[in-house]
Parts: sequence; C-alpha cells; structure tokens
Amino acid sequence: MRQLLDPLLKRLRPHVRVVLYSLPGGLDPLRRQVYRSTEHRPCQQQRREGYRQLLQVLRKHRYQGPAVPQQMKLSDRLPVVDYFKQLPGLDARRFNSPGFWELPIPLVREITYHPDDVVLYDRQVYAALREFLQS
Repeated sequence: MRQLLDPLLKRLRPHVRVVLYSLPGGLDPLRRQVYRSTEHRPCQQQRREGYRQLLQVLRKHRYQGPAVPQQMKLSDRLPVVDYFKQLPGLDARRFNSPGFWELPIPLVREITYHPDDVVLYDRQVYAALREFLQS
C-alpha cells in the first residue's frame, strides 16, 4: 500500500473531487470524530481527540483468539475431506478474539489520509452515498 496505492492516490488527488474509503461496520462515535463521512466533517481538535481515543480502544483489546490446530490427521484416500472435517470452512473469523469484529477498524496507516477524504461505512445505505455524491 505504501509503495503503490499511496503514491497513486497522491498523484490522482488533484484531478478528482473526492477520495472515498470504505470501512467495515457503521458510523460509530470514535471514527465519526476521526474521519469525514457523508454526514459529518470533524474539526482538527475532534480528529486528534478521536484518534487518541480510537488508539486507546484498539490497544486495550486482547488480540488472542482460539488456537489454530497444530496437527491434523489426513488419509491418503480423502485428505481434503479429512482436512475440512477437522477444520470446517475457510472462515478465519473464528480464530479472532471475542469482540474483534466489533472494534472500530481505522484506515490503514500506509495511506495518507487527507481531511477532505470521505469514509463510507458498510452499514450505510446506497441512498446516503448517492445523495452525498449528488450534493
């Protein structure tokens, strides 16, 4: 991201009206203070305080989930079937700690965020984006 995406965004930024980012979840009180959204534009003081609080929340979380199996018994006849019986599905979320997916996930640090950039949230409806872009 630092070597490819960030330089691309920096190069294109003067040629576009707005840069939009998408984050999981909904617009929560912490990220509302940090990032501009389709419905709110925080001031610099709000951004600093919100970012400080956001980091506190992220640092307090225990990022240790259940252990990944260390060994599996696979037969010569049906190794793939054996694998999925012992590790059903490919959903890695079950190895995250409780509450991980409820955390207010920030933008990655490798991308230079500009105060006029807008963050959209997965739980927003399309109408909010359409109205923002039309305005």
